[in-house]
Amino acid sequence: MIEGAVDSLVPNEEVLGSFDHNQYKKVISAFSFGGDGQVVTDGSVRQSLDQIRGGRIILGESLRESELVDSTLNSLLELESMRFGLGIKSSLGSEANALGCDLVYENLQQIESSLDLAKPERYQLAMETVTKLLNMGRTTSQRESAIDFLIRYFQDGLRTADAQDVQEPVYTSYPSIADSILSNGRRDQVEAAIGMLEQAVLEPETHQRALDVVSRNVGRYVDEEIKRELKERIIRRELENLDLDYDDLAFAWAGETGKLLDYCDERNLPLLFSLESSHKGICRTLIDEFGIKNFGRFTKEMLVDLFEQRNNRELPYGVLLASQSDHSGDIYATIGQLDNSYKQLKALGFGLRIYECASKIDIARAFLKSAKRYGKDNKICFVMVDGHGTPEKIVLGWPKDGGQVLIDKTTALNEINKADLEGTGTQRISEFLTDDAPIILNACLTGVDDGLAQTMSSKYQNRKFHATAGSTTIDVVEIEKDEEDKLLFKIRYMQDGIARTYLNGEQIN
Repeated sequence: MIEGAVDSLVPNEEVLGSFDHNQYKKVISAFSFGGDGQVVTDGSVRQSLDQIRGGRIILGESLRESELVDSTLNSLLELESMRFGLGIKSSLGSEANALGCDLVYENLQQIESSLDLAKPERYQLAMETVTKLLNMGRTTSQRESAIDFLIRYFQDGLRTADAQDVQEPVYTSYPSIADSILSNGRRDQVEAAIGMLEQAVLEPETHQRALDVVSRNVGRYVDEEIKRELKERIIRRELENLDLDYDDLAFAWAGETGKLLDYCDERNLPLLFSLESSHKGICRTLIDEFGIKNFGRFTKEMLVDLFEQRNNRELPYGVLLASQSDHSGDIYATIGQLDNSYKQLKALGFGLRIYECASKIDIARAFLKSAKRYGKDNKICFVMVDGHGTPEKIVLGWPKDGGQVLIDKTTALNEINKADLEGTGTQRISEFLTDDAPIILNACLTGVDDGLAQTMSSKYQNRKFHATAGSTTIDVVEIEKDEEDKLLFKIRYMQDGIARTYLNGEQIN
């Protein structure tokens, strides 16, 4: 604890009444371990630990004094996770942690009695202190008692003011608490925890917050069997209520790996449920009309704007063709750059229509849908393509049977390939674009000499193609309008010297 912290934690004498505040203050001061400016040594740490150990009774009594509960819980939580600096025996740190856990375990009943929903910060502090006992406790009895405590008070914790907004930092500890329970509990405790979460989801007051907890927890370090049970009993049911198919979504998130990476659920499900809580039916619409299943690659603002502006025929716009395939999860990392581009476009009076594509057929549908919905007088002003690339192709998706659908020996249905440009059908794309609409390929290596971007630029005349000649993606896109209100794109990549712009088959930058 920092210098002066002890005095700030202890109320004035008149507040404490008959409580022996002098003894309490003396014991609490030991938790500073020399934070008052004294030199910390093995001996001083030993002396502080002995002083704390000797004050067990007064610490327990302090948890019955409303004005002292927070200072005591803070001190115990710090002791449970204490780490001393260089020069202090590591064994003393372990001893401090064990003592902290012992004191919390001995006083679980008092901590339980101190809980007050009207004091959300205290409630949160108590939950964190007991969670630390679960994670650091030395004995099975300590850990199991902590789990029982947390299960009893978890749902009420979701009702506190600090849990009202799922974006509040304080609230984020609840997924971590659930993770600790499900990872360490006995089978009957795990069953009780899942039942508690089910009930919390069913109750309107805690519905959204409980869904957020399960969504963020379901892909973490929990046993696979428990993950499946959570998905079957809570996630799948909730998605079915929204007319959504978890298996279909999970395939889109997993792609060609065939395995759902841990972060996929956590990046997609919380946003999915948040979208539905504010705009009923939005996710079904985004899937049906735009093919979007990887919600976590975009911000909520972007997706809500796409949903609300989807029938605006007057808004000038461009399209983002977002490949469904993402074998490494790297596309999730582009959300910041994409959000920056979206906000610039919006400020300039342009919309961004996002289509998730797993095949060339999906790309064709995207152009046809845009033409039908927005009309021949409001053509596409620019095209962005996001995906994993090579010099000759951009991978879009992966067939559910695990094999590629070959069109011929050189290309497949699930990719944009140089060989595609030999067909006459590809020339129709220009019909859907304004005469000078640029095309931006945000895919590795597509900008190398004689690569996909250069080849496309020779086929689609008088149209700029932007791409990278390196194995990296876009860092920043600066967008502005010229005197004729046409968009100009200045693109900077993660590495210098790899930006390429082609026009009519020639590099012009």
